[in-house]
Amino acid sequence: MMTNESNRLSKLKMGLITCLIGGLLLFCIAAPSVVAYGQPRLAEGYNSLFERVLTRPDASILSAPEGAADSVVNPPPFTVLYVFDRAETGGEAWAEVGPAIAGDPIGWVPNDQVVEWNHQMVLSFANPVGRLPVLLFEDRPSTVAFFEDEALPVIGPETVEAARNEALPADSPVISIEPEGYINIESNLYLLPILSAEQVFLASGTRGRLVEIASLPIDEDPITPPPEEEALEDLRAGVVFVVDTTRSMDPYIERTREAIADVFDQIRGSEIGDRVSFGMIGFRDSTEGVDELEYVSRTYAPLQWPPDHDGFRDAIEEVEAAVVSSRGYNEDGLAGIDAAINMAEWRDFDARLIIFVSDAGLRAPDDPRSATGLRPEEMNGIAIENGIAISVLHLLTPIGEAYHPAATDQYLALAAFDSRAPLYFPVANGDVHQFGVQVDRLVEALTGLIGDSLAGRLVEIDPDADPEDIEGAIAFVARAMQLAYLARVSGTDVPDVFRAWTFDHAMGDPTRKALDVRVLLTRNQLSNLSEILNRLLETARADDSIGSTDFFDMLRGAIGGMMIDGDVTVSNDFETLGQALGDYLDVLPYSSEVLGISADRWTESAAFRDDVLDGVESKLRAYRMIFSNVDLWTPLYEGAPEGEHVYPMPIDLMP
Repeated sequence: MMTNESNRLSKLKMGLITCLIGGLLLFCIAAPSVVAYGQPRLAEGYNSLFERVLTRPDASILSAPEGAADSVVNPPPFTVLYVFDRAETGGEAWAEVGPAIAGDPIGWVPNDQVVEWNHQMVLSFANPVGRLPVLLFEDRPSTVAFFEDEALPVIGPETVEAARNEALPADSPVISIEPEGYINIESNLYLLPILSAEQVFLASGTRGRLVEIASLPIDEDPITPPPEEEALEDLRAGVVFVVDTTRSMDPYIERTREAIADVFDQIRGSEIGDRVSFGMIGFRDSTEGVDELEYVSRTYAPLQWPPDHDGFRDAIEEVEAAVVSSRGYNEDGLAGIDAAINMAEWRDFDARLIIFVSDAGLRAPDDPRSATGLRPEEMNGIAIENGIAISVLHLLTPIGEAYHPAATDQYLALAAFDSRAPLYFPVANGDVHQFGVQVDRLVEALTGLIGDSLAGRLVEIDPDADPEDIEGAIAFVARAMQLAYLARVSGTDVPDVFRAWTFDHAMGDPTRKALDVRVLLTRNQLSNLSEILNRLLETARADDSIGSTDFFDMLRGAIGGMMIDGDVTVSNDFETLGQALGDYLDVLPYSSEVLGISADRWTESAAFRDDVLDGVESKLRAYRMIFSNVDLWTPLYEGAPEGEHVYPMPIDLMP
């Protein structure tokens, strides 16, 4: 009679080709048929959470530890595997791994070829403008001690400079530093898996989140960068005006035309003019019952490369205000933003800005006249993920005074950029002259970006500038876009550090993020999550039990399960969704919007539940936009199926 060990090895020798799903990736390997064999190891301290690991690019799975193998599997990089057993042989630690809970392990892998990872969450470096770079430390005590040092305002910058110059003392606990520039994770994917996280009260009286991370660069063949000055000279900027063209906007449309004409007169025939292109989209409101409105959104002039300034001026002469009024005061401005974000021509530009102009508020996502069904928060998130900043010129006309507070809240969310003040610029009393001044300042600040880039220099940031001042705000955005561009063309990558510790806030400024939280999903997983949430919403809208804790558990289970292993099962009665609770939610280092809600809060208010479900519905629409944008999805290895391409979803876009 064969032992379990010999039975498993004989199955490996059979070489049956079985396609197995490993959390992140679908990969085909020589493996045994799926036969129940115990279960993976439980993560330490948990009763239902299994140990998982993430393979490094050079990982090899052997049939036995320490080279006595007669079968070798080389999984694609960053494959998630469950751990069935641990062993130490010849002074080296090994893990017995397999891709599925309900199946056999497939072999052994050295511990130094994998990273422990019990959820789908990763970090990315936040916009670096105006903060010190992230320092990575060798252990927890040295990290806390450094951040608690009362001399941090002095030793922080000194240590950064030493790390940059590779001049750290031999006993320094700092093992690496955030790369120079801004690595845009959407265009240059890298992985900083979160190994652990905890809230720490620092001696200064502030609270911070201490994180242990692994660093896994995707590209192991870095590009030799061109000189910074030479690279900046090639930067291109695209600016799209999204303008309310309803009846009340006639004087502002004309003033916008004048401002653009003035700019063109200044840049025509110059090097700056050759590097910036303008586009314009008009928006109104739903034409249902008001045919004379003609359109919800219309592209009058797309971005073009090379720029065609005369063609643009001719095109915007056709922009006219509606001859009839729309229904109600709010308009469908997000339809215009949506049309702007989806311009394919953005691919030709490195710095990207939308200038939104309106005297009205936005249609709510549950408004039947909303073309997008999105909230401003989701639309902003989609823009940021596409490398686009949104600035808002809000005309506070006297006739709309009662609507201004609600509209202001909407626009603050729409114009958010990093942790600075949003790019929101109100125009008191809707004064046409003051509006023109604001437009002039915005466009001049953007053309200044091009001028600085052509001169091979980064835009200067005044740390004492008012964050609500147009020039200071646009300079901040411009600098961030320059850094992102330089990182992209130079192939900047994260340091190859196996394990490191740091805090997720900016050094010396606990109010500023230094690291953004994301959930790494495949297209298949996002599709699965969308299907589950859709079915839950259908149930909620049709079932009186929406206010029960059972339904709440199902909703949290769907979201929590996706953030843990990306593989939530669709069930007709949703019973399996609740299995993601308990240990699964406790282990998450960060919570999404829904996961942060208590059961009591859910059950006590029908209005609150409706708001939550409206938010989930809005995010579902955002998922459709993300799913269909192939530029956002990255294959982790050559030949990866499209369904297994990955996207680092910002946690703010998780329900």
